[in-house]
Amino acid sequence: MPIPRRIAIRTLVAALALSLTPAAADARPRKKRAPQPDIHAQDRVAVQAQQLRDRGDLDAAVALLRGELAQHPQNIGAHLLYQQLAALGRRSGRLVEAEYAHWLSEAPEDAFRMVAHAGAMLSAASAEPSRANREVLRAVMKKLAAAEADPSAFVAANVVAADLAASGGEFPEAEERLRAILENSPGHPGASSDLLLLLAARGDWGEAVSLCEGLLDTAPWRLEACAPLFPARSGQKASEPEDQERLVALLESLEKTSQDLVVLQSLESFYERVEEKKGARRLRERLAAADANWSPSLRRNPYVEGLPGGELTDEEIEQLEALAALHEAEDPDPWALVRKLQAFLEGLPADATRISAMVHREVGYALRDEAIMDRDGSRAAIKRALDLRPDDASILNEWAYMSALDKVDLAGALAAVDQAIALQMGQPFTPLSIDPGESLARWEIERAESVGAYLDTRGWVLYQLGRHEEAVRELEMASLMTSDGTVQGHLGRARYAVSNDAGAFPSLLRALALGCEDTEEVRQLAEHLYDKMHVVPGGLDSLLLATRAEMQDELSWATEEYDPRSEARPPEEPTAPSRAQHPLIGTKAPGFVATTLDGKKFALEDLRGRVVVVDFWATWCGPCVEAMPAYDAIARAFEGEGVLFVALSVDEDVDVVRDFWTFPGSPMRVAMGTPRIADSWRVQGIPATFVVDKKGFIRDHHAGFDPATAERLTRTLVGLMAE
Repeated sequence: MPIPRRIAIRTLVAALALSLTPAAADARPRKKRAPQPDIHAQDRVAVQAQQLRDRGDLDAAVALLRGELAQHPQNIGAHLLYQQLAALGRRSGRLVEAEYAHWLSEAPEDAFRMVAHAGAMLSAASAEPSRANREVLRAVMKKLAAAEADPSAFVAANVVAADLAASGGEFPEAEERLRAILENSPGHPGASSDLLLLLAARGDWGEAVSLCEGLLDTAPWRLEACAPLFPARSGQKASEPEDQERLVALLESLEKTSQDLVVLQSLESFYERVEEKKGARRLRERLAAADANWSPSLRRNPYVEGLPGGELTDEEIEQLEALAALHEAEDPDPWALVRKLQAFLEGLPADATRISAMVHREVGYALRDEAIMDRDGSRAAIKRALDLRPDDASILNEWAYMSALDKVDLAGALAAVDQAIALQMGQPFTPLSIDPGESLARWEIERAESVGAYLDTRGWVLYQLGRHEEAVRELEMASLMTSDGTVQGHLGRARYAVSNDAGAFPSLLRALALGCEDTEEVRQLAEHLYDKMHVVPGGLDSLLLATRAEMQDELSWATEEYDPRSEARPPEEPTAPSRAQHPLIGTKAPGFVATTLDGKKFALEDLRGRVVVVDFWATWCGPCVEAMPAYDAIARAFEGEGVLFVALSVDEDVDVVRDFWTFPGSPMRVAMGTPRIADSWRVQGIPATFVVDKKGFIRDHHAGFDPATAERLTRTLVGLMAE
């Protein structure tokens, strides 16, 4: 069971191979021997901690590792796993790096501590992908090269170096490192299992089988590494049948004789990997009988919070997969989606409350499509979801807001949003509440946005009830917590209702600049107030453009961090891409429906659940054309990884775009954009590239293109894939 790979640094390792300093580039594994501790006992503890982590008990895993490292401070496997748990579980890679930097500072010449600090730097880069830059990796490689010269740290240095090489796809380098470990420390369990996986990946079955036999004999808690030798499905490559029969006999014997719960847990995981359901069930029953607190490995990332109501069952996972398949069959007819969702609901069992609630919500939103706009049906669907999940704050807020929009059941809506706010504010905080790769400060901003949205709902309900003074207070608070344009539109109308024209007008301008619901109504009121308050007639659009520019300047100033080194930097070239914060970053991506070059329509909402790169471009735009080969290469690299590139052309003639497009087989989805779409995304110039996360929020933006843009985009995608 190998320590998980650090995928966040994969895209940089190969590029560094040619740019390393001689000391790092020339450092090759050498044969050295030093007295070895009981590596098998130490490895077993690391695997046991990993099993605790995989079952979601991060606290118990850390406690086990702390106890192990207090006794054996040179257990590199335990250090690496602790670093990963600390960096990801506590949502701060910098703090774990600082912890190990302090340890190294106490003995700066200690080679092992140098290795441990290098591992902490990699863990920090994994937890915060934005920190996975060339300088960090170069520093790591230098530390490992220096530590490797010390016989006492030779194995530890090569463990980290092999992991780093494999993470970057440098598999020959990783293999050389692993073989050096085994030559120095024969039977090293971690190196044996990692080498087994490399050999199996390239079909070198003979040596892989021998390594598996060795693990079963000396380190059976590592037996999950043997899974690639067995085909999980027909047609997959695997080891020779006679080798499999011999290994199966060893596994059966191990199951009968072993009383070690760590070994039995590994065997259960092995059976799951090779889809031996009976064996996995048999082991789960045995483990549960031996330990009342035992639970199987999670089906989700253990570094994220569990779902309300507990872990997903196998049946729920199958239902979600079926729902995802339903959405993948794209259909431009909104009624078709409604019918599919309703049919899906009819096929769900009565006890599938979580999935049913999710589908009812989707029906509710689908019924508000402009082509349908069945307000009563939409609200009823959300109410059915609420009946199934009465303590779900987001559903309570949705139902209250829809009631406010439709001006019905306002007293019930007010009670519902009050309950939602109480639930939202009463949740205990843990670092796992923060998305992986996100900072505490960013999480606090997003939480404020969320609470602001609830307060906006409450204010809008009060507005519809005619309680305008109270509405203004709630909406002013909401406007301080969220930059959403709709909130500004609500606040502008509420201020107007209490005769505060001077306060209403700037809110209405900001609403139109950011984009909001009820745009026509907001604009009509803004025009009325403009005519009432200004001397020059017909100048609202000019004020609107000035407001957008002012907001961009404010946001750039507010997010700029002072760096004393910046004074020594030469000014950027005028052609470099703009790095200013775009006003839509952190907000919900504006929806759109676009038409591909072959005439098929699709909606951005249909792509929810995938990371989407939206690139606004044109055939007549030089930087756009320059960017296309790089974006095509990145799209191909991430194909099948849940990432989709959408190239929205702002050309007027679709035939021109068809004639231009010269990337056969590209996974990029090329479609025609419109000025309305570009305006809703606040596109000021092209190329303009946005990255939308799986939840539909804009996480990054690039204006212009140069070679650094592609590298930054790749790092962003790697980070979002890990969430």
